[in-house]
Formats: sequence, C-alpha cells, structure tokens
Amino acid sequence: MSEHTEYTPPRTERERLMRTRERLCRTLNDYMGAYEDLVSGRITSYSLGTRSITRYAPDLKTLADEIDKLQNRIYEIEAILNGRPVRNTSRYVFIDPSMIGRRW
Repeated sequence: MSEHTEYTPPRTERERLMRTRERLCRTLNDYMGAYEDLVSGRITSYSLGTRSITRYAPDLKTLADEIDKLQNRIYEIEAILNGRPVRNTSRYVFIDPSMIGRRW
C-alpha cells in the first residue's frame, strides 16, 4: 500500500491475511537489514521506529528473537492461506497398564 492511497478495509479474511503477510514481510526485511548491518560492523547503532538498537550482544539477541517471531508469524499466515494446519497436531493413546505384557 502506498502512503498516499486511502485505506480500504479488507473484504475477506484471505485479503486481510495477505495484507498482514505483506506488512510483516516489509518489517522482516527492515529487521534483517538492521541485523546484517550491525553484525558486519558497518554501523554501531540502528533505529527501527521507536526502538534503538546498539551493537551489543544482548541487543543483537533481542533483534534475532524479533526476527524469529516475525518469520514464525509469516509461516503461520502462509499455512492458513495454503490450507495447511497452523500447528502440528498430536494424538495421545491411552494404554491400560493392566494390559502391558499380555498377549491379545
């Protein structure tokens, strides 16, 4: 979306998810660029919106965690858009302890 266009609400859930994915991808690109610049030593501090990050290990860890969160959210949205389950599912099977070791 351009800065000069008027906001129109999404008509469908799919459209809303696609817009959210595009916004998250742009944010992820900004974060990845900041992380690469800080790690390479080209710069020593970086500002993303209201946050300021310097080239210290805890700050790099925080930035890496934010990148992971963004990537996970993008993967979840893409899974929904492609019709796959969002999360892995598991099944639990009850085993009667009295039946252990018996032959059927």
